[in-house]
Parts: sequence; C-alpha cells; structure tokens
Amino acid sequence: MRAFDFFGGVPGTIVLDNLKAGVVKADIYDPTLNRAYAEMERHYGFVADPAKVASPKLKGKVERNVGVMRRHLLAGRRFRDVDEANERALRWCKEEIGMEIHGTTKMKPYEVFLSEELSRLRPLSPERFQCPTWKKCTVHPDHHVVFDRSYYSLPTRFIGAGVWVRGDERFVRIFLDSELIRTHCKAQSAGTWVTDRSDYPPEKLAYLLPDRTVCLARAADVGPRTEAVVRKILGGNGMRHLRKAQAILRLGDKYGKQPASDRALTLGNLEYRAIKRILESGLEGIPDPKPATAPLSPLGMSFLRDPSYFIPDKEVFA
Repeated sequence: MRAFDFFGGVPGTIVLDNLKAGVVKADIYDPTLNRAYAEMERHYGFVADPAKVASPKLKGKVERNVGVMRRHLLAGRRFRDVDEANERALRWCKEEIGMEIHGTTKMKPYEVFLSEELSRLRPLSPERFQCPTWKKCTVHPDHHVVFDRSYYSLPTRFIGAGVWVRGDERFVRIFLDSELIRTHCKAQSAGTWVTDRSDYPPEKLAYLLPDRTVCLARAADVGPRTEAVVRKILGGNGMRHLRKAQAILRLGDKYGKQPASDRALTLGNLEYRAIKRILESGLEGIPDPKPATAPLSPLGMSFLRDPSYFIPDKEVFA
C-alpha cells in the first residue's frame, strides 16, 4: 500500500514471493491467497500472481536490489529515527540511484518511470484500504467467539461450529463458510463482551442479563429466604457475584423450589459449593449442631496436656 502511494498508481499484476502474509498455500495452478491480501487485491484491482516455488531465477533481479540498498543507502550511516531514514531513502531513490545509468537499459530509471511507466499504472482508489484481521474461531457453549481478546455472540445453532471472523477498525463480521451470519461493532478495549441478547433462547436469557434487579426478582418469586440469600450475595460487588447468584437460583430447579437458605444464612457461608453440598446431602431443615459452650479452665488453656503429667522438678512428656 505504501508502494502504491509512492508510485502514485497500481500495476496491473503483482508477482509476489510466497510469504504467509500473501499466500497461504503455494501452488503454480491453484494458490490460496491470504484472506486480507485477497481483499486488498480486489480493492485496488490488480492481479496477484504468486511466484513459482523454488525458482529463484524468476525474481533474482528484484532481490539484487536489496544488496544495492544495503551498500549504497545504509552502510556506514546512522539515522536519528525512522523519519530521518525515510527522508534520506526518498531522496536517494529519486535523486541518486534513480538518476544513475542502469547497466541493462542504459537509461536513468526514475526518468523512464516518469516518462513511460507512470501513465500505465491504474489510478489509486480514492478510499484507502483498511487492512482487516481474519481469524478462524470456534463458537463456544456460551454463544461467543474470542477475537482480538474480546467476545462476540452468535445464535445457539452455531455453537460448536468453526467460523471465520473478520475485524477492521469499526466492525467485526462473522462468516460461516462464505455466508455472513453476524455483524458486531468492534469492542474498544480488550476483555469486552459484545452480546446480542436475541442470540439466546428465552429460557437462558434470564440468567444472562447483566441486571441485578432481574436476579432479585427471580429470587423473590422463589421465596423470601432465597431472596435474602441472593440479596446478601449481590450486596457487595453485584456484577462480580451475579453469576454465583444465578447458579444458586438454578439449584432450585434441581433440588426444589427453595434452595438452601436458612442453614446457609445461619452458618454465614454463602459460597456456591457450600450451598450445593447442603442440598446434595439433604441437610436443609436439619438443626445446626450447637457448639460447646463450657469455658476451658485456665490450666486447660495454658497446657497442651493435663497438668497431672507434670511432677516437681521434672517434666514427663508421655
């Protein structure tokens, strides 16, 4: 793209080496182009023609220019930054190496470009190409794919499917084979969940709404004791504990209308696994064992063993 800008146009054909940024599968008859590179080909209207594999003679003169650049432009020089290096390279191309008599053509390359080649280039597209990122993803059971460290939803029927995800500066588009199945606005920061609620079936949607009031309303419908448990869980950091509250409500579907509440509140243990164990063991409704209330004697608090084990002037450790 920078080369197109430099030359002020686009050639009809580009012969490219089989680098992964351009060619996924090298084949003289049926090469597979990188998806982003293929989009750029269509945008600028040129033909991408991958070079024949293991045939360096077909591109020898091109690679020869790399050595010329190293010796004439870079050798023995230091640049303050990349901007200074680019400025020096531009001047070198147009005023120095570009104005030397070429060994094969016996002409000055830059003059030939201006007089003969520039007019043959295709005009640049008025809209600059926005290079996308493509990634093969799997739709996870939570209805989302992971792309560029954020999460994008898809309908239930696509769970488990392998899809292609295309991201640019504004949008994330998801394809199954060649069919566009979902478009999302791109997340502005990593770790963002971009979810279309219509992707979930109604029976799952209630558990996934990021709304504290919905969870409390469901708990109140179950019963006052369950509401007290859920309200206590959501009291601190509601969003952080929302998933736990939803899981506790689902326990009611399995073990009965009233999930563990009285016993959990009495013991002060509102961990999900503790409440689940209470229900699995059938302990809800069974009175709690009372802790011993008899105070320890001063000697019992001071010694690990009974004081009778100690005799004058000698300690016996039985």
